[in-house]
Parts: sequence; C-alpha cells; structure tokens
Amino acid sequence: MSQRLFRRAACSLAASGMLFLAGDTSIAAPPQQNRRIEPQESQIHHVRSPRVIVRFETNPGAGPVIDVETWQTSDGAESWARITDDNRQPGRVGFDAPRDGVYGFFVILKNAFGSSEPRPLSGTPPHQWVRVDTAAPLVQVLAVRPDRNFRENREVVIRWRAEDVALSARPVALHYRTVQSRSFRMIAEHRPAEGTLRWTVPSSLTGVISIKASATDRAGNIGRNVVDSLRLGSSGDVIEPGSTLIDDARAPGRTMPPGQPVGTVPSLDQAFRMDPPAARATSAYADRSKSRERYDLGTWHRLRGEYSEAMARYREALESDPNLISARNDLAGLLFLTGRQAAAERELRNVLSRDPRHVPSLKSLALVQASKREYRQARDTLSRLLDIDSLDAAAWLYLGDVTLLRGDRASARQHWMKARDLAGSQAEVTERANKRLTIYPNDRLAIGRMSEP
Repeated sequence: MSQRLFRRAACSLAASGMLFLAGDTSIAAPPQQNRRIEPQESQIHHVRSPRVIVRFETNPGAGPVIDVETWQTSDGAESWARITDDNRQPGRVGFDAPRDGVYGFFVILKNAFGSSEPRPLSGTPPHQWVRVDTAAPLVQVLAVRPDRNFRENREVVIRWRAEDVALSARPVALHYRTVQSRSFRMIAEHRPAEGTLRWTVPSSLTGVISIKASATDRAGNIGRNVVDSLRLGSSGDVIEPGSTLIDDARAPGRTMPPGQPVGTVPSLDQAFRMDPPAARATSAYADRSKSRERYDLGTWHRLRGEYSEAMARYREALESDPNLISARNDLAGLLFLTGRQAAAERELRNVLSRDPRHVPSLKSLALVQASKREYRQARDTLSRLLDIDSLDAAAWLYLGDVTLLRGDRASARQHWMKARDLAGSQAEVTERANKRLTIYPNDRLAIGRMSEP
C-alpha cells in the first residue's frame, strides 16, 4: 500500500481574486537564491514506500480549480522538477521516488483568476518535506554475556547497537524465544539505539534461548537481529561456557581477544565448529542431515523477516554441505535484499558454476545485473534461462523489462504479450504483464524499471 502524504493546500479568494495557499505552509518565506535548504527533522514527514501521494483540497467558495502544478526537489530546493502523473485523480498527484532520500513538494493551484504562486525557484522553501525511507535499520546484538554469578542471580548482560538515517527516539525492543515456544516474548522495549541491559532469565527456561533485538525507524521500517547465544542445562547452568562476542550475520562468531572474562557462551555456529573432527567425519549422511536442518531453520527465519538470522543459518548449512544449492541461492537472495549486490552475485555465480541450468539462480542473477544497470548482461542471462525453459512466463516478463530499459519498446511489448499468453493460472504474472502493456502502448515511449522476481 502506498504511503499517503496529506497536504492541506487550503485555498480561498483574496480581494484581488487571486488564489492563494493558506495554512501551515512556508510559502511566505523568501527564496534563498541558489542555497541548499536543510530541513529540521520535525519538518519532515517519513514514508516507507517510494510511491508518495500528494493530496490537496480547497476551501469552499474558492472557485473551481482548473489546473494543478506539483513540483519536487531532491537536492534541498537547489533545483525543482515538475511532477507528471498520467493517472492523476482530483485532489491528488502521485510521485514515484527513484531512490531513498529527502524530497520537497510545492503545489500551485490555478483558477480563472490566475495561479496561487509563481513556480518555485532555487531556494524556494517547499510546502512539505518528505523522507522516502525503504531500508530497515541495521541492528546488531553485540554481546550476550551471563553474569559471573549466573547460578545465583540468573542475570545476563545484553549489549546492542542500531543504526539508521532516521531512527525513532527510543527505537529498540528486546525479545527472547526458546526452541520449545517458537514465539518471542518481551524483555524490554523503548530502549536507546545503543545500550546495555541486565536481564534476569526466568527460572523455567532451559535449552537454547534466542535473543532478538529489533529497531524501528521513523518511517516504520523494522530491522532485526536474532542470535542463538544462550544455552542452559536442565539444572539452570550455562552449557559450554566460552568467550565469544556475537556479531550480526556479516561477521558471525567473532572471538573475543585473549584475556576477556570467561562466562559467555558460543553461538550455535561456533558450537558446530567446536565439534571434534572425528565426530564430524563419522558419516556423510550426518553432515547432509545437519545441513538440511540448518537450511530449513534458515527458511523458517526468512519467512518471518528475520534476515540476519536466516543468513547465518544458510551459511551454517553451506559449511556442512557446500553443494547445497538451495541454501546458496536463498542466501544470495537475502544478500541482494539487504543491499549487498556484489556478495549476492558471487553466491549466484557459485551456484551456476555447479549447475549452469539452475533456473532460480539465473533469474536472480538477471535481477542483480539489472539493478546495476547491466542491461545487456541481464538480457543474456534471461536468454540462457529461456533456452532451458521457454515456457517460463515470469522470465519473459523480466526480459520485456530489460528490453524496455535498453530502449526497444516494440520488442518489450512482444515479450510482455508472450508472458501474458504463457501465464495461464499465474494471475500475478498476467496482471503485471497487462499493466505494462497499458502503461507502455505502441504509440508511446517510456522507460520503466525492472521489477523484482
């Protein structure tokens, strides 16, 4: 669902008969010619979708509005561009932000007497600032360390850090989960972006205890990091004490320097690496079973949006079985979703070196290439895929997108029609193909953006 920006461009008739904007806008402020405006955080409205709807309404008696101009700036009002929205509806104009960032919007209403305002110049303050923020905060559980007197007080020290361009005032919440419950329960909420908490572990908890830190930014995006770092025996003792610092999935299992106090416990991936070599070599079947178990657990986390935890589990699965293509493909997908294109491409090429006909990896590689504006390479990858399976409707859809991005509208339409004809019961592919064919008819040249598979 797109985020809606409710902008009351309240209008009335002045003595001169000209329309003017009234209300809480800043149009009365003079332009600061050729100067960048840095809005205060309190002036910015935050949305988590690139689709922004600018809405306006007029006061009764203002007379009919015969035209509306909506302008946007993405460089602090140094320059302005007019928004065109072919699907504009009365009282609203849509804008698709090409990237995350702070945008300013300026609305000009026109009636029979003239315009409410002249067009904005460099330095003209906008009526409304909006930050488009589609990225979740980066969250790290830095340490989970049982107290030296854990048997007596059952206290654990949890340390965390969250980073984002626009975090809420106290954005972090902490939860725990056991293997038996499979659902998270609250430890604390409304914590600062970086901090430490002493948590008293309930006496009924045993086994592996997962700790989750989540952070919410001002747009409502939620970042999460889950670590399996606390293991308690049935008697309440900490199992396998060691000294480890738990980092996020990009640096799992980093060992603390020598001389650090003993009392922390290893994460599960460290525990696997601590197995004696003989135990790991007893059976190839055991390793395959372990890798499948880790992969299934990673998928469980992925479906719940716990991407850091899912990537850690996929890496564990690959440690046991480097040939588990499904784990490597899904790891690549999560790397791409979290903005690590180069790492995603490396994993996908690893898959394709083992199985050149792996269709999901070919499809994902084409998406990565398109996101890097490597449209010719993306086209070649999709052509390889269609040589393997010429009935893949989604592949034809994406090939049409890439072809359009390369400037060939006619061929793009042919590919979309092919996708529509092959989609059959795939209602989503049919709908997306028809939408493209409507947006880009034969008599119109427009450049779109490749969608994600």
